Amino acid sequence: MGIYIFLSVLTILLIVNIIHTLRIEKTRDKLIAATKELDNTSVRTRTIGRKLKEVQALPATDSKLILEYREDESDDNIDF
Repeated sequence: MGIYIFLSVLTILLIVNIIHTLRIEKTRDKLIAATKELDNTSVRTRTIGRKLKEVQALPATDSKLILEYREDESDDNIDF
């Protein structure tokens, strides 16, 4: 009878171990997915940063023309 109790307890422990292993693997997979998402976000952030540097490097004459155009455009939209 004692051997049956021992085997039953051993079986329960093995099942619990398998369940914990599956949970750990599932958590690991979620962490890997989150890491990939963060990596993708970092790539997009760097791309946006490079694009913003291009905008910041706009020559003063070009920016003046753009600002003047925007001022002219806003004057056209005034309703009296």
